[in-house]
Amino acid sequence: MQLSEPLLWRWLRACDTSVITTGLSMWSMARPAAVLPRGPVTVARRVAAEVLGGESPWAVSPKAHPAAALRRRLWWATLFTAAVGLALLGTAAAGLLPYAALWAAAALWPCALGAAFVAYRALGHAVTGPYLVLRSGLVHRSTTVLRRSAVSTIVIRESLLQRRLGLRSVSAMTAAGYGGYDLPDLDADESVAFAVQAAPGVLDPFLVRPRDGAARPAAGAGPTRDGARATR
Repeated sequence: MQLSEPLLWRWLRACDTSVITTGLSMWSMARPAAVLPRGPVTVARRVAAEVLGGESPWAVSPKAHPAAALRRRLWWATLFTAAVGLALLGTAAAGLLPYAALWAAAALWPCALGAAFVAYRALGHAVTGPYLVLRSGLVHRSTTVLRRSAVSTIVIRESLLQRRLGLRSVSAMTAAGYGGYDLPDLDADESVAFAVQAAPGVLDPFLVRPRDGAARPAAGAGPTRDGARATR
């Protein structure tokens, strides 16, 4: 199941509700995967729980992501604003715009910082019973619930900036829906344990368990026959 809350409707506590399953096109304009028209979040959660057989993964509050994830978004917002400012400066220097246009970049910066904060607040994850819960998104905050037994592949990755901030992203692949669902910017120390919980048994061939019992990716971990991947 997936609950999608568009930014402009989020403040009204409204969302779209769709089912994640095989055999239905997620890209169709007819929206065959839709369970309900856009409506109150409380109603959507109740109906989604009925679709799942009475179980409600939404009863568990998703765990927040570390402050480093917010810093990463604030940096990108600042860099984006600086790039816009430099573009406006170059255009003004060429005489195509007045220098007063630079105030647009100054006005853009607080808006970009606000968007970064909203995107950070949207991040969350949980493992409850047989379900994996992923939440992320700025324009569309999507809360995705997958059966852990249906996750066929787990990918753990990190960019250079994420490595410096101690973050990693985890992607859960499944045959249903869009095929893959991403969860960005988890704490690096938590990412492997979360991935192991998200798809029991999938990462076992790549894990080494030292004396402290904590699961860690084995050196050089790569793809296997069942599609599991642990990348660094």
